[in-house]
Amino acid sequence: MENRKHRRGVSITITHNNVSEATMFQKLYMVELQKRIEKIMKGEVSIEDDNPIHIISDGIRCALDQRLIDPELPYVIGSRVDKLVDNIFRVYHDYDEQKLVQLVYCDIATYPRPMDNKKFNIYKEVMKNLVDMGIPEDEIFNSREILTAGAKKRLPEKLKDGSIRIFFINSYTPTELKDIDELDSVIAMHMFQNPYGEYDMKKLEKFVRQHSRNETGKVHMFRYVTKDTMDEVLKSLVEEPLSKRIINKMISA
Repeated sequence: MENRKHRRGVSITITHNNVSEATMFQKLYMVELQKRIEKIMKGEVSIEDDNPIHIISDGIRCALDQRLIDPELPYVIGSRVDKLVDNIFRVYHDYDEQKLVQLVYCDIATYPRPMDNKKFNIYKEVMKNLVDMGIPEDEIFNSREILTAGAKKRLPEKLKDGSIRIFFINSYTPTELKDIDELDSVIAMHMFQNPYGEYDMKKLEKFVRQHSRNETGKVHMFRYVTKDTMDEVLKSLVEEPLSKRIINKMISA
């Protein structure tokens, strides 16, 4: 358990590390990614056909949910998405009386109205499961829905009065909402996707601190990891350029 006291008076408590076992598909997919790296290193494929950025992206997507690679694969009990849904549901009811807000961070596959409805969508999957469990759909909001100045202006009020209880954010949210008034309603931050680097992590943590001076005096930080996937490659990488670090890690593995 790690507690960090900030000058604003909020104690951010990092105690919830959610580790999921990789499915057989995810393990085999990592082997395929390593083969793709080897082909690139040997010059067997052109940069137009495959490159490190594509491999990194595919690895991150697979670590989040295997259905981001193959939408026909099944829902897995105990998977990353499954743990996320369970945690959101539990915290929702733990702080139902105070109407406190949960943030869910993910950059990938979270568009509310995707162009291709056949592709797996994390936001729609999580929302569907939560609604099936009894959480009202209108209490779940996606920051990608903020398209007008009017919607942006009304957002803080909805977060303060509990009209919105679950708020999906992305890497751009802290910048897009930097001018909104400080809130005192955030009780939890779910890092469903690991930030791409230390800068993104600090930006997100600052955003949480700014809006989490709630009456409980604490904020729950949930982190999600899938074993034997790209998460294992990403977790200790801090200083070198991202693509170079990941390639070197995968080669050494």
